Amino acid sequence: MGDKRHHPRIPIRQRVWCEGQNVTLYVQALNVSLGGLFVRTANPPPPGGRFRVSFNDLDDGEVVVDAEVMWSRRGSGDEQPGMGLRIVGFEKGAESFDRFVTRQLHGR
Repeated sequence: MGDKRHHPRIPIRQRVWCEGQNVTLYVQALNVSLGGLFVRTANPPPPGGRFRVSFNDLDDGEVVVDAEVMWSRRGSGDEQPGMGLRIVGFEKGAESFDRFVTRQLHGR
């Protein structure tokens, strides 16, 4: 199975809130791209789930996105457990998010 990503990933260490049906997680994002993010969690939900993801430690302020779980893994060996989230839309901070990712890609 090939890599289906459309955007390069940038490693980060960013705490994020993930709010979905019957669950709220405060987890760490380990990488981000213009299209999504990977968050570490010991009990990731199956693909298809939806989350409202928010974080505010970016250079330009708060970002709130609607995201869909594209894949999840329990982790084994060197792999971190977690879930890959695709950004479906922005509630807040689309321009801030874009500037942050662009700066990280180009070394500030």
